[in-house]
Amino acid sequence: MFDHGGVLDGKFIDSLDANNLDDSSDLILGSQKYDFATFINYLPNGKLCYKLINKIGEKCILGYHSNNKLSDQETIIYLSKSACNKANIQFPNFEITCVSDSNYTTNSSNPSMSIKNDLLILGFNDNLEGKQSTRKALRSYYSNIPKENIIIFDDGYTIVEQAFKEGHLAFLISNNYPLIKALEDCLSYMDGKISYNELLLNAAIHINDAKK
Repeated sequence: MFDHGGVLDGKFIDSLDANNLDDSSDLILGSQKYDFATFINYLPNGKLCYKLINKIGEKCILGYHSNNKLSDQETIIYLSKSACNKANIQFPNFEITCVSDSNYTTNSSNPSMSIKNDLLILGFNDNLEGKQSTRKALRSYYSNIPKENIIIFDDGYTIVEQAFKEGHLAFLISNNYPLIKALEDCLSYMDGKISYNELLLNAAIHINDAKK
């Protein structure tokens, strides 16, 4: 389960520094103008990341670890999908997301369910700190899947720490542990190259490092 903001939405660089980008691996998501400057929105190693996400998607269900309004999520999804198409990369088949949105709420303690553009949307009323409501909705829907098999990729320290406490395997994405490295570690586990305990240790080390 992948976070949008901070993980898949990439970074910004001044267009004057565009020559610092690696066209073979970085994925250009778009550009924005601020006053007299133009900034390029890119996902570092994005082309490689999406190829790895596709490989992971062959082995498990892909989804988003989000609590944003659906309209905000759709913007990032559109930019990512368009960028992948331009780079001739298959956009992964993300099947599920969660929203904290008045348009997708329910009076029940269980999340609401709806489908839009082939994406299953779980809506919830409460919005607990650290995206707890997001993972609660995911666990409710995937009630037959062990919590440790719902894997989280997020850039929020408190979010990842809380996910670990709940029993999830969670990767803290940062400059020291970029998305591509976390994906490589995850895929190594899925391919049987490293054990679950080794994967868990790799993830935990980076969370502890961020705490220092």
